[in-house]
Amino acid sequence: MKGSISFKMLLILAIWGLLTFTMVLPSWYAYTRLDGALDTEASRRLIRQLHQISTLTTQEEFESVEQLQRWLVQTSLLLELRLTYVAKNGQVLADTDIPFDRIKELEDFSGRPEIAQALHGELGFMIRFSKRMQREQIFAAKSIQPKGNIPPGVLRVAAPVNELHTQLDRLRNLFLLMLLLAFTLSPLIGMLLVNRLKKFNQGVADAIDALAEGDFGQRIRVSQIHEFYLPAHSFNRMTERIGNRLQTLTAELRWLETVFNAMGEGVMVLDPKGRVRSINRSLAELIDPHTQALGRYPLEVLISLELQKACERILGLKEAPSESSHEVLTIVHAGRTFEVNVFRFQDQDQDQDQEQETGAVLVFHDMSRIKELEQVRQDFVANVSHELRTPLTSIKGYTETLLAESEPQPEVLSSFLQVILKNTNHMVRMVDDLLQLARIESGREMLKSARVNPVEALTAAWKACLPLAQVKQVRLASHLPPEGIDVWADSDQLARVFRNLLENAIRYSPEGGDIVVDCSVASGTVTIGLCNDGPRISKHHQKRIFERFYRIEKSRVGDFGGTGLGLAICRHIILSHGGLIWVQSPNPDRTDGATFFFTLLSAEEP
Repeated sequence: MKGSISFKMLLILAIWGLLTFTMVLPSWYAYTRLDGALDTEASRRLIRQLHQISTLTTQEEFESVEQLQRWLVQTSLLLELRLTYVAKNGQVLADTDIPFDRIKELEDFSGRPEIAQALHGELGFMIRFSKRMQREQIFAAKSIQPKGNIPPGVLRVAAPVNELHTQLDRLRNLFLLMLLLAFTLSPLIGMLLVNRLKKFNQGVADAIDALAEGDFGQRIRVSQIHEFYLPAHSFNRMTERIGNRLQTLTAELRWLETVFNAMGEGVMVLDPKGRVRSINRSLAELIDPHTQALGRYPLEVLISLELQKACERILGLKEAPSESSHEVLTIVHAGRTFEVNVFRFQDQDQDQDQEQETGAVLVFHDMSRIKELEQVRQDFVANVSHELRTPLTSIKGYTETLLAESEPQPEVLSSFLQVILKNTNHMVRMVDDLLQLARIESGREMLKSARVNPVEALTAAWKACLPLAQVKQVRLASHLPPEGIDVWADSDQLARVFRNLLENAIRYSPEGGDIVVDCSVASGTVTIGLCNDGPRISKHHQKRIFERFYRIEKSRVGDFGGTGLGLAICRHIILSHGGLIWVQSPNPDRTDGATFFFTLLSAEEP
């Protein structure tokens, strides 16, 4: 095509132009402005410090050069500068970086540029590399006349170049190196890209012949670039002739694929030989990604002999097909339980003279959650039975002992009855907590949400826990705002949460421990935390601590201080309020302790 330009040259020129106008010019302008600004600011700051120090020096009266040395050292420590005093003959009398007894060993400083300028009555200034400090420094010098026995001379101030200036120089060198590499490599990259595109172009031209035989693809956007024009034009001319014929079929196929892959249940389709023809996305996620499912038998994909035999019966691979075209079975794979429905189907679109092709469709329903809930129910029944068995056994034993005694001693009778009463009260509390938990979970206990001050709920809960706290001498420190902070909650239920958390904290706190209550507000949510000094809770236990009857210390099962339901009740109450509850252990900057957090909606005006 005449008048077209080479894509290779166009690409190289575009890259070079882009690098020039987007990197070189803006970066160089920014560097010069920033470099000058840094030098100017550093110079001004050092000169101001020189004038201030020289004024202070002329106001002081020094009896000796050694006294001047001490005064300059003290001043340099405060300002983090190097101070030098040089006599008019070039001899150094004092230097804050040189011990006083070695100053006489220094060479003549009159040849230093900044010193020479100051000796001529000017303000000396110089930026140069210091051999002694092995880095670039800024020097400023001024002639002064100190009081006392110090001869007139020059006061010089030295400071290292701004660290930003050093970093800027390094950045400049790195930028120049990268820019050189970019300009050098861009033509090579451009040629590589063009060569790859030429190969693609040739591949499209070769695909035109395949299109005529039914190998359909996508249209190519027509371009004015010489390398793409001819194959793109030929390809689009061919696809225009057949595109209308394929549009309806392609849309239907995509719709069926979308439905197939969007199904939540796993689906497997088998051909007449019992091999996998296709699977949807849900089933593919259950299979080992390294397993190639298509073309294999179900037994090779999901290790289940029962499933393989059911497919063989439906398809009649080893015997006559079963009369029923549908079977249901349960299999276990990768720790999950599935109910599998196996259906036989026949192709109804074939000619009547031909034998209808059969196949099978397998639908996998995930029953793992149902099995898990069943296991939770069984564990709950077992835990309740176990928790009630201990107090019931104790009551039965003490009662039988009393019945066996015709006339028990009064003190023995009183002691036994106290034990029976203690176990009875424990069972009553447990049953009450179970009923409370059941009402909350079922939603039968209606919440009376209103503006509630957590301070009032905390105070009421602490009064109920005070006898238990006094026994262990546990103290409460509340950091809640004295004026209160309103939240949306049921006041009785909030007090119940505080009471359960306080009882739990008191029970596990050491003698004389402290319980700290704090809160924070963010984005309309109030987060309240109760911190205790108890033992550390491991990550494993933190995940299950809010379950019913879950105890960290199995040896404390016989301890009737709690029912094992307090944290579970707290969790359901907070969730019913639309909040969250969790535990953090150990406490920050500690190796022990735990903090229980829960959130509520703030009732404060935004």
